[in-house]
Amino acid sequence: MEERRQHDRYETNIDVKLRLQDQQIPCRIENLSEGGSLLIVNPGFGDSLTLACIGQETTFQLNNVQTKGTVVRFFESEGTKVIALRFEGHSMRDVADR
Repeated sequence: MEERRQHDRYETNIDVKLRLQDQQIPCRIENLSEGGSLLIVNPGFGDSLTLACIGQETTFQLNNVQTKGTVVRFFESEGTKVIALRFEGHSMRDVADR
């Protein structure tokens, strides 16, 4: 399988609240790249999330920057919900510089 990543990923452990499907969903950013992030939904939250969230726009606040993204992947592994975002309008550098 060919590697599709365009940017290096940086491991993090940052708590944020993701605004998705009219919900505030507590998550942890597992990693960030120039173009997006991988979020782990906190246990007990996001029960109504399904594959239908793929393609939806979302926001979260990080370092006083309102970060917009689009859900590009959603899956559940061993009871843990995982969301992958592609950033819109801000890159990781914009967020980290604040």
